Amino acid sequence: MADSSDATTYMLSFSNLSFTVKTKYASKRLTNNVSLDVQAGEMLAVMGPSTAGKSTLLDLMSGRKRYDAEGGIFLNGHSLSTQDLKLLSSFVEQEDALLGTLTARETLSCSLRLAMPKVKTAFVQQRVNHVIEMLGLKGCADMQIGTPLRRGLSGGQKRRLDSTAAKEVIASVGSLARKEGIMVLASIHQPSFTTLNEFTSLVLLSQGSLCFKGQVTDLKPFLLETGVGTVPFVPPTDTAMQLLNTDFGTDVQSELLPMDTIQQFKSHFARWQDASGTGSAPGLLSTSDLAQIVKGEQVHGLTRIWLHTIILGERMTLNYSRNLLAYGVRTAVYAGETTRLFDQCWGTKHVFAA
Repeated sequence: MADSSDATTYMLSFSNLSFTVKTKYASKRLTNNVSLDVQAGEMLAVMGPSTAGKSTLLDLMSGRKRYDAEGGIFLNGHSLSTQDLKLLSSFVEQEDALLGTLTARETLSCSLRLAMPKVKTAFVQQRVNHVIEMLGLKGCADMQIGTPLRRGLSGGQKRRLDSTAAKEVIASVGSLARKEGIMVLASIHQPSFTTLNEFTSLVLLSQGSLCFKGQVTDLKPFLLETGVGTVPFVPPTDTAMQLLNTDFGTDVQSELLPMDTIQQFKSHFARWQDASGTGSAPGLLSTSDLAQIVKGEQVHGLTRIWLHTIILGERMTLNYSRNLLAYGVRTAVYAGETTRLFDQCWGTKHVFAA
């Protein structure tokens, strides 16, 4: 979001983020008054059991969903609109959405050009080369991602999800975040403790409520103060997740937290947060500074549509040229359908000689 060399410290504040879905008979809150701050260069891991509200919370934070009326998102005290958030942030989906005929370098280049259509080619090449090196893809940067008919990058190279590579990738992303002043928020499932330690902060959600937010190293003393304690050789996150997963009642829950588990976590977190303090507030931004941060290198209106059309057209042409078999068959099918429709419309009759 901002270069770390900038003297201004940037902070995003999320206040009372709730999201309610309504059915014919009732309504349900998927997130419930979640409030937290994220500073420039911070790596925030969001964890929680299934249906905890992790994906919904990230959608609200990135402007993909509209939070309820009482909520708000602020950059150094200035309120941000949903459109502002979409311009400031980029969202990486959980599932792959990659064109198999493109190389890793071409995929990254196209993504950057779509996000910043007016930047120069030299800048795109420099940034793409830097990211490729940081992600350990230098040896396969010019290899096609792969299709069902043609093998390309391995699953690990496409996703980088095995424990060793995950740690290295998260470490690389963290290095970029600190260097560039980027805020990284990620939903993460069952990470190894070494991978989790690459994050600077941790958020625990359950039933849409915020149960913990602090440094990863703060979780163990937090659990001790809650009265839960920890088990030797078991990561504190495993203990917390076992307690916060209300889908399956366990003896551990009833023994350690006989009261409502979620409510006890929330109550203790509120007291723990008050005791630890909130830290110093960042400096306020002027309206002109905010406008410059939000707009940046963005283009709008017809210019944006035109530039995106050119970029996507180049990508489509490249994709078609490398996948002649699939698109050749498709073209033949379309040509046959067009001929059949033409015959039906004009009443052409075919005469077959015996």
